[in-house]
Amino acid sequence: MATTTLTLNNELLASTLYVLNKEETDLLFETTPLFDHQKKAHGGEGKPSYPGGSTILEPLIVDEHSDATQLSTGYEAINLSVREVLKPAQFDWFEAVVPVVISGSEERKNRGPQAVLQILEARHAAAMGGFRRNFCQQIIAGNVASMSNLSTLNGIDYATGFLEENAVGTQTNSVGGVSKSTYSGLVGWQNQRATASGSFNANGLAAFDDVNVEMRQYSPSGPPSVGLVSKSAFKNLKRALRAYERYVNEKTLDGGRMMLEWDGAPLEVEVNMPNAGATTTANPISAYFLNFDHIKVAWHEQGFFEVGDFREQSGYDVRAAHILVMCQLTANHLGSSGLVYDADTF
Repeated sequence: MATTTLTLNNELLASTLYVLNKEETDLLFETTPLFDHQKKAHGGEGKPSYPGGSTILEPLIVDEHSDATQLSTGYEAINLSVREVLKPAQFDWFEAVVPVVISGSEERKNRGPQAVLQILEARHAAAMGGFRRNFCQQIIAGNVASMSNLSTLNGIDYATGFLEENAVGTQTNSVGGVSKSTYSGLVGWQNQRATASGSFNANGLAAFDDVNVEMRQYSPSGPPSVGLVSKSAFKNLKRALRAYERYVNEKTLDGGRMMLEWDGAPLEVEVNMPNAGATTTANPISAYFLNFDHIKVAWHEQGFFEVGDFREQSGYDVRAAHILVMCQLTANHLGSSGLVYDADTF
């Protein structure tokens, strides 16, 4: 009986990795709240996407174009003084590659092509898992040195972070090269904030209410898309709400239900919330409320975990493929998003 042998050429390894990559990116976005809810807001994985360019520009309206002239007789001179209304926020691409490598020695020592593909699968999963964790941690907390070109939401520890704890009108960070202090009078370029002052029991529910009322007042596109909450603050919230819950879920009493909403925004536990930085050690960020119409990860249309071909590496007995990520966290309105800090202690 004729037998069929499998030759692991570079094309086969690459095509196998494409299949594995789809599985891993699906897993990535299902298990990471930030990306899971952005996917829902923008209609799919890797959205919104852009075809190219050296930077991403977000146009901001920073002034009124002209002033009204009151007409009493109809013969008044019209004030034609005008002002420039647009100021672009500029974001450079974050670009990184994740290698998946297998050596000739490993291929020779493992019996059969199937064993080699199993090694490839395990290494791909490990590479993507590690990158996923670091990617999310950088956006949420901003403390991943190897991804410092990727923007962060953490504006308490970092001067270019998007969301800071200072009151509206006193914020000083620079986002996309546009200074908050320069435009301190524009509430749209000042994120909302509230503090529980170290006591969720006394101030936590009020802080959640305060920040959401302010976000809704100044949002041009409705309520926030999601609230990302630290584990400690989520536990505190559950504890504070316990007396008001009604444990009805169809026919089942459910006193431990984890899925919550706050003022229409779904709440998710985020394990990377900043609590160990220069400032967040004393004042941890307990919750981000994000409006994905205005704060989002923008992807290059060929940079959403794009898999390259397997190639022999010159001077080494190895074959490697690179997984490309090209994106950036961007913002065009900050007043519709906000944070609650110092709510980790009940």
